[in-house]
Amino acid sequence: MQTQTNRLTDPMSRENLRKCIEIIKTLKRHSHTAPFLEPVDPVKYGIPDYFDIIKKPMDLGTVHAKLNKIEYSFVNEFINDVKLTFSNCTLYNGVAHQYSIYAKQLNDEFDAFIS
Repeated sequence: MQTQTNRLTDPMSRENLRKCIEIIKTLKRHSHTAPFLEPVDPVKYGIPDYFDIIKKPMDLGTVHAKLNKIEYSFVNEFINDVKLTFSNCTLYNGVAHQYSIYAKQLNDEFDAFIS
């Protein structure tokens, strides 16, 4: 499957949008994606300090919605949001946490798509 996007600073053309949607759909089907599909709910998970640590929350569901609403002007905005999803996880949970291990795996897969 050819999903490589153009250069990071390229505008979000129709073709790039199509590729980004394909990438996000593929990531969302990954077996370890569940923790990243929707915004973190600090009340639900009993983590009241989440927003003290994570200043810009992001998740793959929000990224997908932003793609569908054509809210990204450039490919790098999409890439930054996907990577933010995974870096937030590691920042909050620490590198040894199982979710952070999943985040690394997904980030590596994402990097393969965009390289």
